[in-house]
Amino acid sequence: MKRVMAMAMVALAAVAAPPVVVNAQMAAPAATEPDIKMLAGKWDGWWIGGNSSPAEVTINPDGTYVSRLGAVSGTGTFRIVNGVILTEGHLSGARAPLSDRTATVTLVQKNGAAVLTGYGRTSDGPYSFTLTKR
Repeated sequence: MKRVMAMAMVALAAVAAPPVVVNAQMAAPAATEPDIKMLAGKWDGWWIGGNSSPAEVTINPDGTYVSRLGAVSGTGTFRIVNGVILTEGHLSGARAPLSDRTATVTLVQKNGAAVLTGYGRTSDGPYSFTLTKR
């Protein structure tokens, strides 16, 4: 009887141990904050909001950018906060709205190319953009 009881305890310990190890491995942090430098480069695409127009954006390694939306130019900054890409900036020119622009941005890979998609709102209403890295 003691031998059967000892074998049962060994079998129970062998079955119970793996979930403890798996849970300990799952608790370890694995994610890292993305780096703004990964956005650096020239991007082309479309601006949609009010008037739609072609968009060209050059993002510097520090996250600052210059943009051209049709005949209007702009400047601003991309930054990453808690893993979320945000952009803030403004346009200048005769037809540019006076309000600053803030957008939440997503970076994905489509057909082997990096694509930024942003959604925001100004006092003039909602806007979006889609840019593909050259």
